Amino acid sequence: MRKLIALFAALFLLGCSYSKKEEIEYYRIFDIYRNNKESFRFGAHYFIQKIYDADYHFTKKGNKLSFDYPQKMQIDMDKLKSLSNKRVDINSNVLSDSIYFKGIEDGKFKIKFINIYTDEEDKRVTIEFEKISKQEYDADIESSKAITNQNHKK
Repeated sequence: MRKLIALFAALFLLGCSYSKKEEIEYYRIFDIYRNNKESFRFGAHYFIQKIYDADYHFTKKGNKLSFDYPQKMQIDMDKLKSLSNKRVDINSNVLSDSIYFKGIEDGKFKIKFINIYTDEEDKRVTIEFEKISKQEYDADIESSKAITNQNHKK
């Protein structure tokens, strides 16, 4: 009887220590917009268009984001504080863009940030990423790499 109780206790403890394997989620850029839905102008338009054209793709596993395109990079979500990591001036700790939200909202992964030059609530910017399958993700990255290689040959 003691052996049976010990066996059940051991199985119980193993079951408690077993952590569910985290799934890898796949994302690609979907949309970029201002909270007020106005179009971007001047330098902001160029900056935003550059982000969109970069065709960002990443995977998410737990708290870690792994970007595979346009460049390989891994970052913990907690450490993602800025898109550009540019300072207002060389001696400043103030970022030109600061992320104030990153996570799932309305079925999309969203990164919301404030541009230091237009800190108005309705001019804040949201980048949406849509969740896709691994097959779509792999095909998108191969296609984007092929386009990039073709453009570099011109």
